[in-house]
Amino acid sequence: MTDVMRSMVEAQAQATTVEDILDELARTFQQQIGYRLCTLSVYEGGADLTARRIWTSHPEQYPVNGTKSKPDPEWAAQVIERQQPFLCRDKADVQRVLFDYETIFQLGCGSVLNLPVRLFGSVIGTVNLLHEEHWFTPERVEKAEALVALVYAPMLLVRGAAGSIPMLATATP
Repeated sequence: MTDVMRSMVEAQAQATTVEDILDELARTFQQQIGYRLCTLSVYEGGADLTARRIWTSHPEQYPVNGTKSKPDPEWAAQVIERQQPFLCRDKADVQRVLFDYETIFQLGCGSVLNLPVRLFGSVIGTVNLLHEEHWFTPERVEKAEALVALVYAPMLLVRGAAGSIPMLATATP
């Protein structure tokens, strides 16, 4: 895990855009966990729990800046209220809770892992990994949960650029 952290630190130092950092983050999740579809979303607040996509591996089906709101109550209770990962192990689970299951199945995905990104007692976003059925073993879920630590900097940068969080002032000598 130390090599992964070093690699992300270096990628952030060398990046010229937030997208560069998000691309490296996605590569890290691909190398460490694997996915057929990956999206990163930030929450914009409000009662309908609107999530805005800030990165996607499949821009045609799930474009950046696309939004989703009013998630399934079971999903919202798990991810937003209890602030715990949500796992759909197979196609039956996916179909039960995700309205866009047909698109998910067309991409060859049959399992979903949604990881909440938590800050100050709230969920500020999610990492959404999708793969073939039964892909997300307990070991992969545990490793993915640890990798969420890498998501904070880029997610806060995106949220800050959108005016969602206060940014720190730069000190002058």
